[in-house]
Amino acid sequence: MNATSLQLLHSLAGGSAVSGVRLAAQQGCSRAAIWKQVQDLRDCGIAISAVPGQGYQWQHAAQLLDVGSIMSQLTATAAERLQQLHCLPSCGSTSAVLAQQQQPGNSVCVTEFQTGGRGRRGRQWLAPAGGSLLLSMRWEFNTGAGALGLLGIRTGLLLRDLLQQFCSLSLGLKWPNDVVVSDQGSISKLAGILIELQGGMDGPCTAIIGVGVNVNWQADYLHMTRTELTAAEGQAYPPVDLNSLTAAHADAAAVSRNLLAALLINRLVAMCQSMESSPGTVVNAQIQGQLQGQLQGSDATLQAPLKLVDNWREHDVLYGHKLAVQQGSQNMVGVAAGIDSGGAYQVDIDGQRRVFNSSAVSLRLLESQRSKA
Repeated sequence: MNATSLQLLHSLAGGSAVSGVRLAAQQGCSRAAIWKQVQDLRDCGIAISAVPGQGYQWQHAAQLLDVGSIMSQLTATAAERLQQLHCLPSCGSTSAVLAQQQQPGNSVCVTEFQTGGRGRRGRQWLAPAGGSLLLSMRWEFNTGAGALGLLGIRTGLLLRDLLQQFCSLSLGLKWPNDVVVSDQGSISKLAGILIELQGGMDGPCTAIIGVGVNVNWQADYLHMTRTELTAAEGQAYPPVDLNSLTAAHADAAAVSRNLLAALLINRLVAMCQSMESSPGTVVNAQIQGQLQGQLQGSDATLQAPLKLVDNWREHDVLYGHKLAVQQGSQNMVGVAAGIDSGGAYQVDIDGQRRVFNSSAVSLRLLESQRSKA
């Protein structure tokens, strides 16, 4: 999707059909050029229909991402600590944009569509244009990567807590980086996290926190993707979107991606501030106390490591169940024992407790456990 296609999408955002003649006049181009833009948007997963005698119509019109709307809903602290907020029609990935950023400072990137979205273990992150919140935040820490071992755990708890506010179904966590819905052992993915660190173990260090949330997918696209992934052995868990989890409530309004982006940025900034260190101090206690007050003391991401372990276990959809464990060419079976104080996952295999990091292992419920989970 390019800027011209995004302009067309803005013209259709009202949900009503708009004639090709009118769209061409608005953009100062030919009707053939409008048709090509419509095809571009359809290729990005956006459902645009041609209504005979009326023009083009976006079947599931949604609020588009907007810098002004997001900025207006940031806390004063978040607005002060961020140097840039990029809002792009499309990009390879929001994390890649921030990784290539030349200017120093903390920044955020959001986009309507990613051509190269990435998940864990090299998987592609699937997301139709306009239907997801695709957001990355770059944060420069004075401390080194060695002090950020629990960043993924903290971010997972933070994201689950935020999304839980929008739906009545209980959300869970699937180590190391997914917010999920679990129904009788059948796991569906609502959101995912990918964290990349640049810098040494002793510091300074730049963290890029990438977050993808399925917000409002076209129904047939969601069904198609779920069917394909459910049938594919060992592949990523099928998606579910946030609006489908709130649809059961008659008074539930569609979730605004601009609001969700602002709330997420506010929490990420508070979390990163709480983890910042000053010379000779592991955590700046004054900053942490202020942030706990801002978040009314409820944010699990501001708590001590052992408390984080307990909070993760409370929402861990794997804990206590038999797992299929794949590490390289090894295939094992064990029982999930939860995360340790460093954020690694523990599995009891053949009477021994094995500890795995997030980079080289796949943990999945055994088929025989799904009806019991």
